[in-house]
Amino acid sequence: MIDNMAAAAGAEATEFRTLWRAQYVDRLTGVHATESANVQWVYDKLDVAIDDHGIEQSNQIYLDFAKPFLMTLGDSGVETLTNLKERGLKIGSLSDYGPWVPHNWRTSPFADLIDLPVYSSKSGMKNPNHKL
Repeated sequence: MIDNMAAAAGAEATEFRTLWRAQYVDRLTGVHATESANVQWVYDKLDVAIDDHGIEQSNQIYLDFAKPFLMTLGDSGVETLTNLKERGLKIGSLSDYGPWVPHNWRTSPFADLIDLPVYSSKSGMKNPNHKL
């Protein structure tokens, strides 16, 4: 997936991969407001010229890989969260995801099961964090 992102603008895959992975915590804690901004940052560091179409193409490769992790909730997860809600418990979640999650939350299977979603990319915090 990361190599395909690099190929979208003809960047060298190993260097792109190294920078992309180094940005993991920054992506999760909102340093880059969007994945597209993070993609642009990597290309800028590599001194690779890329237009908006290339940025979106690279970003789409990432989203196509990442979205199934948000959109797929195993039967045991649904059952567990449903049982907790039926007992009257409120459920909160602190995500360790980039900025694309808040934009896609409402269409995820978690939307009706989590009462208070907190997004790491908006709060600037990720798990584990002793302040939480």
